[in-house]
Amino acid sequence: MYSNKYFDELYDKAAATVDDAERKVMLEELFTIALDDAAYIPFAMPNQFCYWWPWVKNFYGETAYNWRNPPLDILWLDQALKADMGY
Repeated sequence: MYSNKYFDELYDKAAATVDDAERKVMLEELFTIALDDAAYIPFAMPNQFCYWWPWVKNFYGETAYNWRNPPLDILWLDQALKADMGY
């Protein structure tokens, strides 16, 4: 669910790299790029996934919404908690 030209090229290179140490360096760079560029907080919709960022308030996990999309209009972000956690 994320893509940019450099990221995609590095991902393909990492996937083809056999050396674990070399691949680990590439994967760490990919993680940093994806985290820095993240434009949104993804929510998993099927209820077998249960996770969310702790600073997303008024969200109680996918199972609370019976396999439906969570009501995004009632969610809010606790910016102070997000900053305290280093994001």
